[in-house]
Amino acid sequence: MKRLILSLSWILALVAGAPAQQATAGTFGYGCGHPLEPYGTTLSYLGLPRLGGTFTVQYSAPTWNVGRVLVWGHLLTGSSDQSIFGLSLPVRAGDWMGGIGAWHCQIWTSSEWYTAFTSGYATGQVQLTVPLDSRLVGVRLYQQWVISQLTCWQNVCDGRVWTSNGGVITLGY
Repeated sequence: MKRLILSLSWILALVAGAPAQQATAGTFGYGCGHPLEPYGTTLSYLGLPRLGGTFTVQYSAPTWNVGRVLVWGHLLTGSSDQSIFGLSLPVRAGDWMGGIGAWHCQIWTSSEWYTAFTSGYATGQVQLTVPLDSRLVGVRLYQQWVISQLTCWQNVCDGRVWTSNGGVITLGY
């Protein structure tokens, strides 16, 4: 009986794509920022999402170089880069967030988990720990930063929301 269970588990693992036990981290799509800035908000990784280890998810966001700027980064993690709440991805951020996102910003990933929050000026990062659980090998997750920026200059404040490119990680060894 054990042999049958092990064989069945092995077949299920093959079907699920688990043989790719190598931890990976990459990006896709593009970020956005203020239309006057030459680059968009960028998600990047330091390290790999290995079981029992840590890796770092970073952002770099464009900011105006005037007045006082406050930036909050919200890291979203999801299980899909195909749909969110029944909508096909990517979705324009302004449509998905009730018009508060810049028109050229995209939502690249579903967001089942709000995994982190950080605040800073134009860059930030969060370190995440991957549980040491072999059932997680081969799990693929998608991530994206949503950046809230408040700029104040001459007693006038203006708020904006930017999105980063998408990130994709595969948990492994």
